[in-house]
Amino acid sequence: KSVDGVQTVNTYTIGFADLSAADYLKQVAAAGNGTFSPASEAEDLAARFREIIAEILDKNTTFVAPAVTINSFNRLTHLDQLYFALFRPDVDPNWRGNLKRFRLLGNPGRIVDQKGLLAVDDETGFFYDSAYSYWGDTSGQPDGGNVTLGGALGKLPPAALRKVYTNVAGSDLTAVGNIVSTANTGITNAKLGLDPATSPLVRQRALDWARGFDVNDENADGNILDTRKAIGDPLHSEPVLVTYGGDENSPKITVFVGTNEGFIHAIDGPTGVEQFAFIPDELLPNLPTLQRNLGTWATRPYGMDGPLVALQTGAKVLIVAGMRRGGRSYYALDVSNVSSPKVEWSIRGGQTSGFSELGQTWSRPIATKVKWGGGSENVLFFGGGYDTNQDQAGTTQRKDGQGRTLYMVRQSDGKLLWSAGHPASGAFLSISEMEASLPGDPGVVDLDNDGLSDRIYIADTNANIFRFDINPENTGVANFATGGLFAALGEDGDPSQNRRIYNAPDVALVFPEDAEPLLAISIGSGYRAHPLDTTVEDRFHVLFDTDIRPSADGFPSADFEPIDDPVINLFDATSNRLGSTDSSVRDAAREELLQSRGAYINLRKGEKVLTTSRTIDNSVIFATFQPGETRAASSCAAGEGVSRLYVLDVVGLTPSADLNDSGGALTTGDRDKELAIGGIPPNPVILFPDNPEGPIEPVVFVGPEAYQPNMQIRAEKTQWREMDPWQQTGGQ
Repeated sequence: KSVDGVQTVNTYTIGFADLSAADYLKQVAAAGNGTFSPASEAEDLAARFREIIAEILDKNTTFVAPAVTINSFNRLTHLDQLYFALFRPDVDPNWRGNLKRFRLLGNPGRIVDQKGLLAVDDETGFFYDSAYSYWGDTSGQPDGGNVTLGGALGKLPPAALRKVYTNVAGSDLTAVGNIVSTANTGITNAKLGLDPATSPLVRQRALDWARGFDVNDENADGNILDTRKAIGDPLHSEPVLVTYGGDENSPKITVFVGTNEGFIHAIDGPTGVEQFAFIPDELLPNLPTLQRNLGTWATRPYGMDGPLVALQTGAKVLIVAGMRRGGRSYYALDVSNVSSPKVEWSIRGGQTSGFSELGQTWSRPIATKVKWGGGSENVLFFGGGYDTNQDQAGTTQRKDGQGRTLYMVRQSDGKLLWSAGHPASGAFLSISEMEASLPGDPGVVDLDNDGLSDRIYIADTNANIFRFDINPENTGVANFATGGLFAALGEDGDPSQNRRIYNAPDVALVFPEDAEPLLAISIGSGYRAHPLDTTVEDRFHVLFDTDIRPSADGFPSADFEPIDDPVINLFDATSNRLGSTDSSVRDAAREELLQSRGAYINLRKGEKVLTTSRTIDNSVIFATFQPGETRAASSCAAGEGVSRLYVLDVVGLTPSADLNDSGGALTTGDRDKELAIGGIPPNPVILFPDNPEGPIEPVVFVGPEAYQPNMQIRAEKTQWREMDPWQQTGGQ
């Protein structure tokens, strides 16, 4: 296919055994912007392929979702500080990461660098090589999206001065017994996962490496006592921000981010200087492996790769962190004073009472307040986690032994208050259909806006959605809530229908023009453990729940029949009949939709939803990944996979924005657009830049790539009175 512009294919050549054509192969490699290498044996050939892959990967940077904080001094908008966690894949276990700060400027918002210049190339979705992130010196080398330059790495303190802690000696992380150093005899060979007879030098190198000494002489300067400017990769850990004071122009912010070295890093927002790093004692065995860089990317250890949540109650600040594939624990750090962090509480799957079935901690704890035993309680809801049993591909739905529980714990001490799960899980509320793990976040809803949550939705890896209703008159755990299966979106035994869901239900109250108010529960399916799978016919769904009242005297408020057959119960919106130019087709489709219990669209072959969705202004926004495809603008390139952004009407799943920039009426082609960055996309983030002069125009970021949905949302004070949703329809 003809493609505009100059197209370049990088070519690497290898001369194997017979080197008679070496000169020619060198010329080909030089012309193709690659390299030539000889290989005389099979081992040499394998090594060379590894080197080529590493060199290719070295040129690609991957991002998680940007972190930004609500403006504490003007709650209608976000602050203009954007923090991006970056990482670079490698063929070896030790992947490099970094944290960089940029600025959100203008309305609509754009990302700019320290010089006030645009930082992101719209054509590629990557940072410009010429961009200067904050914290660096603009008179020096630009760092752009280069993982190994600038950012928090450039501001790491000297290794001898870093504050690196663990918890082998209790909760006070600054205690001498918790300092990560060779002098700490409490960090034994056994704690590091080493044989007791292992040479003391192995222990010393691992601990010195963890503190930041360049024990492997990575900079090849002959000095192993200088500082190693490196931190691990934040593969899935999105940074969280805490504002400790200051003002709108100069807020005092600390950024917390987890990495697969096993650390949670606290980074000072204004300066980029690390304030401390903490590694749980159960992850100390990561250190020798990563220091020696043994094994491959497939066998590398995971660390603090799960979600982080910041909880602020007055002067008390907790960071609650999961581990994802790093383990089965949650840790709550008291960071009220960043200079003296403490472990406030921890929950360990298989060890802490009540959590025998807690799986890998993928679920982001949702902080809320509920009625509890005649009073109220600040709690956290989270899914039971991931069971690696789900890594196994197959035609049948899995019955897991871990993760098949919804938990509620007290925020202050992590004490288990209530749970719902499979009868064999020991949960307080027994639900026989809860057979699969629940790695995603729960969707927690306050139906009457009284500050107390009333309902929870959560999805499992067999594509089932569960609903739970909280009893407002509960006396504690015995009658706290009831619930059950709300929807079954997969089918056992049919490979194409064996869907899996890893994400949180996106719950929004909507008011359709020609129907009663309802809750729209939006969620997509996709086999995250096997993103290259093309067998399953994945979908994006919106489910309707017309029961929008909180439970009252007749607890629960209403019984519900599960959506047990998506083909019969849900409207197929794939062909966009609701957007037809034929009014009779359109009206018939609308009538069919309103008689259904939701809608869905079938995605392309292999395309899957691996992100959460966001609902704003009656539009639902999400991103997808399709393996093996190429962008339309570069279809002659190798297929690393295509990521797409969808913006749809949240009720009928029709296009709600002119994504193909064609102008005129919206058509099926406006349903989605290809993103510039290939590969698996991070979660979309919707930001609201400050605009004192007029309406706020939200901007959607997928990584550093921006999209302006052309929504003008005026945020201003006005007169109001509280009205329950069903009162708006005459109490019907």
